[in-house]
Amino acid sequence: MSWTAANIRGLSGATLALNVGGTGEFTTGNVTALLTNLPTINNNGLKSGSTLGFDTTNASGGTFTLANTIANSTGTGGGALGVIKLGAGTLVLSGANTYTGTTTISAGTLLVNGSLAAGSAVSVASGATFGGSGSVNGTTTVASGGTLAPGTSPGLLTFGGNLTLNSGSFSTFEIHGTTRGTTYDAVDVAGLTTYGGTLTFNFGSSLADGATLNLFGLTGGSAGALN
Repeated sequence: MSWTAANIRGLSGATLALNVGGTGEFTTGNVTALLTNLPTINNNGLKSGSTLGFDTTNASGGTFTLANTIANSTGTGGGALGVIKLGAGTLVLSGANTYTGTTTISAGTLLVNGSLAAGSAVSVASGATFGGSGSVNGTTTVASGGTLAPGTSPGLLTFGGNLTLNSGSFSTFEIHGTTRGTTYDAVDVAGLTTYGGTLTFNFGSSLADGATLNLFGLTGGSAGALN
């Protein structure tokens, strides 16, 4: 599968949705080839305000990993590009992404094992899950019904901006031991952390009496409470 400057073009406000991983659909190599050329497709292939969508419903094994970097569109009309996670399954972003549009997890799971730029706010919808062991440098908001699940069995997820866990949201941590970010999930937050919703644990092993876990490492203050 290939693209030319003539056959992929997104206007401002448009969404280019990639159904990735299924037979006859986009593969890792296909998507990498597309993303490599995004900034220069027709010099304005995806204009400012456009959104790049990934539907992982048919991904092999339920997971699609993208090592390539997603950047803003350049050229005439270029600018901030957003990303939206669609459908069931898991999308893993392991590159150092520099796009500055909103990152929306509409369905399924998005794991950031690389990084997201400071300008990219993250929005986690009801029924969707956000996690990983990378760094998220914009503001992050988890809606009621949405889930924050840091780590990659387990791991440390770092937030450079504010983190808001709305009432009705879920924060889920895997616990396999007492080594932070290695045997149990944790988050570090540089901005303001606003707690809300329910805190849940998935234990892989029992802990000794008196064991202490530091789930949230905060340097920017906090408000609210978890249930």
